[in-house]
Amino acid sequence: MSRARDSALRIVIDARMWNESGIGRYLQNLIGQLQVLDNQNEYFILLLKKDFENDKILHSVQNDKNNFTKVLADFRWYTVAEQIKLPKILGKIKPDLVHFPHFNVPIFYKGKFVVTIHDLIHQHLSMQRSSTHGSVIFWAKKFSYKKVFEKAVKKSQKILVPSNFVKDQLINELKINDQKVAVTPEGVHLPHLQGVLPKGVQSPFIFYVGNAHPHKNVENLIRAAEILKMKLAIVGYDKFFQSRLPKSKYVEVIGE
Repeated sequence: MSRARDSALRIVIDARMWNESGIGRYLQNLIGQLQVLDNQNEYFILLLKKDFENDKILHSVQNDKNNFTKVLADFRWYTVAEQIKLPKILGKIKPDLVHFPHFNVPIFYKGKFVVTIHDLIHQHLSMQRSSTHGSVIFWAKKFSYKKVFEKAVKKSQKILVPSNFVKDQLINELKINDQKVAVTPEGVHLPHLQGVLPKGVQSPFIFYVGNAHPHKNVENLIRAAEILKMKLAIVGYDKFFQSRLPKSKYVEVIGE
């Protein structure tokens, strides 16, 4: 992991959430476009073992310029292992900058980093029904999330957010300097939407892309579809929480 280019930055992207719903899609498109745009800096992509060994991911995070390197980081987010092992891996790479695509920044990491804050839902809502854990574990994790989140926003060099709404929340609620927060809208990868809808879904319809975790408020979206008497197409796979959604003739779940 020696420096190959004197003027290049060593940049780590924590991509352990490569296959996790919205953040996974964010990472896939971010890294894919960086390969097109940047042939100067060195990138180290942290991945879980199952993704590290995936040949398709090997192809997608390496290009002919050889400035993208996969790094095994086989431990999940929100864990003690993450807090202990991730700083050690980063210490070996010696990056100039780390990009955390979520707020799960190790509390004791001292290096420079940027963080993407997609929303403040977890900070605003307790939502124990979104968890599969009991109340004691849930509230212990809730307390830990708060501390990790505070570290992420206060110690980061820059905070990336998808909208002015989230930026205003950070500024008004957490007193973050507005110069520290950069709005980077998250686009739609159109090829992934082609051929997604089944023939039974006719226009006009409501199109929802994402998981069915309770904090996503899909239940009220279903109620809205029923009031409007309009088809709701839910694209995504989330067996546990999708099974808890109210049944409706207006709902078409795609990806079950």
